[in-house]
Amino acid sequence: MFRHIVCLRLLAIVVSLVCFASVAEAFDVDGAWRGIMRCQEWTPDARKRRFSIKGLLRISHEGGAIGMRLHTDQFVRDYAGMTVFDVRRPRSHGEAAFAACGTDDAPAEPSRGEFGRLRVLADRVRGRGILRGETIYTVDSDTIGKCRWVFKWETSIDPGVPLDCS
Repeated sequence: MFRHIVCLRLLAIVVSLVCFASVAEAFDVDGAWRGIMRCQEWTPDARKRRFSIKGLLRISHEGGAIGMRLHTDQFVRDYAGMTVFDVRRPRSHGEAAFAACGTDDAPAEPSRGEFGRLRVLADRVRGRGILRGETIYTVDSDTIGKCRWVFKWETSIDPGVPLDCS
């Protein structure tokens, strides 16, 4: 009986070490990412408008928190969110969920709200990475839109973007 208890404790310690080691080796997306957003908007008169926006996405990432600042010719927008890593490939693959700073729980109010999800491939050893995903947004209570994002990693230097919207 004593042997079984000792074996179970040792097994619990080994499992804990393996889990924590995976977290320590999780992917890192710090840096500058350059890419394009292909968007569609639907307006009150039922018109669909298509357009593309090129941009530079600066990302700071610490633990599970992520802060992003998108620079385009038209605007600069901050985002905050969270990341999770793929347990099969924790060093390079994961997901990010985020919301634009200022997004609230009343999308029909005259304001802008945006949230999204990105699939992350960021291999720091090889110096390569790509973000792909989609955002959904509202503008001034009468326009709904979505953008597909594709960004490639340019540099891995942390730009110091705030991890929250405060």
